[in-house]
Amino acid sequence: MNHRTLKRIALITMIIDHIGAFIPGAPIWLRYIGRISAPIFFFCCAHSLEHTKDKRKFAIRLYLFSLLMIFGNVILDVIFDFKEGLPEDNIFLTLFVGVMAVLLYEKYKAGGIAIFCLYQVGVYLLSDWLCSIDSIRGQAWHYFIYIIPWITGSAYDVEYGVTFVLLFILMYYTKDNPMLLSALIITCSFCVYKVSHRYLSPFFRTGLGCWDMQYLMIFCLPIILLYNGKKGKGSKYFYYLFYPLHLWALYIVQQCVFFKK
Repeated sequence: MNHRTLKRIALITMIIDHIGAFIPGAPIWLRYIGRISAPIFFFCCAHSLEHTKDKRKFAIRLYLFSLLMIFGNVILDVIFDFKEGLPEDNIFLTLFVGVMAVLLYEKYKAGGIAIFCLYQVGVYLLSDWLCSIDSIRGQAWHYFIYIIPWITGSAYDVEYGVTFVLLFILMYYTKDNPMLLSALIITCSFCVYKVSHRYLSPFFRTGLGCWDMQYLMIFCLPIILLYNGKKGKGSKYFYYLFYPLHLWALYIVQQCVFFKK
């Protein structure tokens, strides 16, 4: 199974998952199916990062598309005034933070880890301080404090939470070792996600990006293990564009069809 086929499987299961998330009354098993999507995309991204000619440009591309996603979500919120709050879907940002951690480690080793951790602590404290300021009101300030963690690449506020950032980092270094990769996914599926959801998520503003159903990501393992190391043909930018466009389309359908005012 080549790289392109893996991404197609991830794409199809992602669409199924998002239909289950955005369409009221959709059966829960749609969300179950979608649990394998992100880990497969992460695996593909890890291999893309390893084989890209310019890792810096790869990271910049992820960041730019994450900005596109952020501002697109803000525009939709301005139009529809989501009662559930500003849309937070942005897997580009999760991948960007993970990629930056890998690049810092590869360049500076232990120093890179220290830089990454100190930066994340600083961004977290800044975001927390901004959220505590009650004297400034208005819609513009509301959007500002929401998007600052995203623009600054805070691992604390990414989609799926900091645990998926760690998952990507570890997946990058285990992707070529089937035994270690299997151990990683099994551990994340049962130990990390069950424990973090039940005992740790109350201590995080956005949780750890975990739900009890996330253990179903274990079913991505047999698919990933079929990877044959070949790239396959396909458009590099198709997935970058399809991700935000299909989410925005689902947002609009949800608001116009199911949540009419």
